[in-house]
Amino acid sequence: MQASLEKWVDKLQYVKLPALPGTTRALVRLRTNKDISMNELAVVIEKDPGLTLNLLRTINGLKHRHLASEVTTVEHALMMLGLKGLTSFSASVTSLKENTEPAWERLIMRLFNRAHHAAFQAYTWGKLHNDFEPRELYVAALLHDIGEFLLWIKAPSEMIKLTKLRREKKLSDEAAQHEIFGFGLEALSLELAKVWGLPSLIIESLETHDTHNARILSIRIAVHLARTAEKGWYSANMTQVLKVVAEYLGRDFGTTCAIVHSTAVDAAREANAYHVSPTAALLLLPSRPEAAP
Repeated sequence: MQASLEKWVDKLQYVKLPALPGTTRALVRLRTNKDISMNELAVVIEKDPGLTLNLLRTINGLKHRHLASEVTTVEHALMMLGLKGLTSFSASVTSLKENTEPAWERLIMRLFNRAHHAAFQAYTWGKLHNDFEPRELYVAALLHDIGEFLLWIKAPSEMIKLTKLRREKKLSDEAAQHEIFGFGLEALSLELAKVWGLPSLIIESLETHDTHNARILSIRIAVHLARTAEKGWYSANMTQVLKVVAEYLGRDFGTTCAIVHSTAVDAAREANAYHVSPTAALLLLPSRPEAAP
């Protein structure tokens, strides 16, 4: 397994995750605006997993950097990069349309949209928990599935096999991943995060299931909720996830549902760059309660 994992890390570590076409165009427009603030630029960039990942890789790869602490948010990274550095960074960004076959472009946009939803949930829960920097939770949830993103771009045939195997044999995600690749995709994301020097919170959320660390727990639950919501909001599995969220937030089930649903709608309002139907749209479907497993 380790040899196979190392092979894929070697193959993918120099690949840059492409950015959404809409956000690259917006970035160019904003960069030429002399009155633009770093916060306004950050709002555009952090909606895009590709741009966010490449920015954090860039800032952590600067050899002259001598920081007392790591760069953990998009706004902080932009401040370190400066406008001159941002111009150089923007020139190196490639669009999803340039790097991906049309057949996979929409699928990858859906994955990016799912990551964006997870990030919104983690950020909202962080604020409710009075987290000292909820934007760190946002970024960690947004980039949790970087291994999966890159495999769909560079190894779509293997990912198709994975999808078929999971469906035909009714395997869990982890079991199917091990059968096709010899390792779980979270392990790939973890090793890439280490190679790229990504923030420690991202690494910790990938290498441990520590239920005593509220920040790590919120990231993992948010990612799981976003995946589950893609299959519908009214399933027995989603009910179980929402119960976990309720316990995490320390609120009753009804209040938790209201928080999660409204956050999904907020994420959908900010997800126009993805050009796919947001997960919140599934809230409009009629509820057909399932028996608990």
